[in-house]
Amino acid sequence: MVRQQSGTDSETLVCELAGQFLKGGRLPSADCRRLTTATPAALYSDADFAALAVERQLEPGTDDGSRRPGARLREVELLPGNDRGRVLDLMCGVGNYLAAIVDAGQRYRSYLGIDVSTAALAVARSRYPAGPIRFVHADVSEDDTALEPCDTVLLTYEALNHVDFDAARRLLRRAAGALAPDGHILADLALADGLPASPFRTAAELPDGYRAGDPGPCVAVVEGVPTRAAPGVSIAYRVHHLAGDRCLFHFGYRQWYPTASTVARMVAAAGLVVSGEHRLHGPAGDEPDAAHRARHFVLAHR
Repeated sequence: MVRQQSGTDSETLVCELAGQFLKGGRLPSADCRRLTTATPAALYSDADFAALAVERQLEPGTDDGSRRPGARLREVELLPGNDRGRVLDLMCGVGNYLAAIVDAGQRYRSYLGIDVSTAALAVARSRYPAGPIRFVHADVSEDDTALEPCDTVLLTYEALNHVDFDAARRLLRRAAGALAPDGHILADLALADGLPASPFRTAAELPDGYRAGDPGPCVAVVEGVPTRAAPGVSIAYRVHHLAGDRCLFHFGYRQWYPTASTVARMVAAAGLVVSGEHRLHGPAGDEPDAAHRARHFVLAHR
């Protein structure tokens, strides 16, 4: 049975949980301690995680789940010209970057969004039920089939960070192979610069809970274990949402962060060049630090 608490008692306990975690890594259950990392496909096959991801992607006031609307707008405006032609959006989620293209007043002939999350695709199809728009379920990090010919490729919201070096290199080559001779790729990628070299813990208090329906307040605690994974840094994250004296929800995942020289080699190996490199986002309070560490690369054929 879940113990009922007053708001003051619950807030005090949340603060205590955060302090105990930061000081000694204390977690409320053996399940929390046994949590391991999962692949994107495995994560999004979990209904709770998939629902949470959709909820965060649709929330306009945070960079946790998707870039904010204004940030997405600035990103698509990095692409030259005003005609996106045939758009291929890899790891498209709920279709937020299609919205950005429309909001920027840019034209497009067709749009194909691909994602591993059936929950996100269901929302995307409900948002865009008509027009030259398709959403397809596939894991582009594992599937090596040829991609459809396109004029614009979107690899946004750190898409290449969610896979390892080999998968990122393969995916960039496949994207280049699908790209028209005068087309462009927009890639949002967080680099390895400044990442911690040893395990770390962080905690953020969430007065209203994290998911819709959560009995706020709660605290989100994160364990990160970095390893040097040439050529770059790989971090295994374990995230726990704690409320009262229990864990509401947790998940583990891994992200890979390349060095700048690794990005240059990947781009060259795919037959591409960097036609523009930008850093659009500054620090935003308690938002993920990748939001202001991310670089935005506009890539084109050599």
